[in-house]
Amino acid sequence: KTRLIYEKSDKKNNADKNHYIKKTNVLWMPISVGQDYHELNKLIESMRLINKNFINTTLLKVIIVDLAQSYHLAIKSKTLPESMHQKAKKDGLDWKESYSNFITEQLKHIKVEFSTWDQWLNHEYYPQKRKKIDILYNDEKSDFKRFLEEDLLEFERRHFNREAIHFSNNEKEYCRECIKEECAVLIKFPQIIPVFFILKKCLQPCHLSSTILPILYQCLQHFHLNLILKNLNYFILEEIV
Repeated sequence: KTRLIYEKSDKKNNADKNHYIKKTNVLWMPISVGQDYHELNKLIESMRLINKNFINTTLLKVIIVDLAQSYHLAIKSKTLPESMHQKAKKDGLDWKESYSNFITEQLKHIKVEFSTWDQWLNHEYYPQKRKKIDILYNDEKSDFKRFLEEDLLEFERRHFNREAIHFSNNEKEYCRECIKEECAVLIKFPQIIPVFFILKKCLQPCHLSSTILPILYQCLQHFHLNLILKNLNYFILEEIV
């Protein structure tokens, strides 16, 4: 069983989910390649919810987050992220070949565009955004570093529960690099289109406090992007068991 829930960055804004659904023209859908909640039945369910709810949406931009998986693959394989780039790209290509036609066919009233992670890493503004992220991480007055390190601890906790082993120092750095990379890309997204549709696996009611979103909010606040922050809204596919 699933439902569509809505998270807004501006908590003082009283507009409800239906208000934002009706005014949403463009959806962003980042795909974490290899995660089961972006495959098969859960992906089918997401298409159903988009068709059911987003009748005014004309464009779906699917971001295949393939290359970023190199960090996870490196930890899993006990190797360097660079050595996993080709596998990560191949996994992303396999995902697109498996699902692109299905998504396009399901969303007949919506134009669908696909992009890969390296397209965003090669964006002309990425080096500038990444530099800002590094500066923010080293700013002792900011909460950004604390949020990032809390996320790292959460990743390590999950890893320990699966593998019964803690991260090495290098693996912790892989996590930091992955989060910084994602933040540098994500703070570019809302400057283009302010609404996201995120697929997320939840076994209980969703809360975003343990995700990357608080980190992203810190970035936007730090860079004085308050107008963007007020329009940064998230629609999440929630699975309830």
